[in-house]
Amino acid sequence: MIKSKHIFLLILFYNTISYGQTAFVTYKLQSTNPSESERVLKVKKEVELMEFTLSYNQNSSFFHKEKNVPVDRYIANIASILSGAGNDFYQYSKNKTVLQNQQITGKMYQVDYSRKFNGWQLTNETKQINQYTCYKAILPEFNEHTQSTTETIAWFTLEIPAPYGPIGYGGLPGLILELTYKYAVYSVKSITLNPKKGVDFPKIKEGKVITENEWVVLMRKARKVTDD
Repeated sequence: MIKSKHIFLLILFYNTISYGQTAFVTYKLQSTNPSESERVLKVKKEVELMEFTLSYNQNSSFFHKEKNVPVDRYIANIASILSGAGNDFYQYSKNKTVLQNQQITGKMYQVDYSRKFNGWQLTNETKQINQYTCYKAILPEFNEHTQSTTETIAWFTLEIPAPYGPIGYGGLPGLILELTYKYAVYSVKSITLNPKKGVDFPKIKEGKVITENEWVVLMRKARKVTDD
């Protein structure tokens, strides 16, 4: 998909103006799974109860699921995993890195999800989300397990030129206000720019940096370990 001269000039313009370098962004989640099975309907109910917060400053961001009271804790855990929000995400704008802490057999790791920050195809398609004009971007993602490619779709606004978004996705020239990931749709609920109390979030825990594939291999090995 070809980047047009129009959107390129807009990106140059908005990147030259100052902007709120700290913010709290709240997202709600919706499931678009067309299935009417009992289990899927239960997952949808849990999804509707969830809220997520993206906190960011000029250099990094932190995305996590807020605590809530689930109808069914087991189904709620499934909903979190299917939505891609089973764990927190840390984004670093300077080196375009996305990391997530994972603990396996008592050892802490940093799993590298930086693919979520790169490879976007920008389009001229626009729509209004709240009072912001948003542009559509598409990220083709290849699944080695199914040998198929899916598309993650983001709607970002140049009016808030912060390269962050939900569940680790970012790297665009503006804040992602809506993200479609498989059957999960993240939509912005509220944005607080430059809060008076400032923005503070936890630092990522130290650990060896590994790829997603390395993490899968370690998880599989861990599952095979059983007590005699």
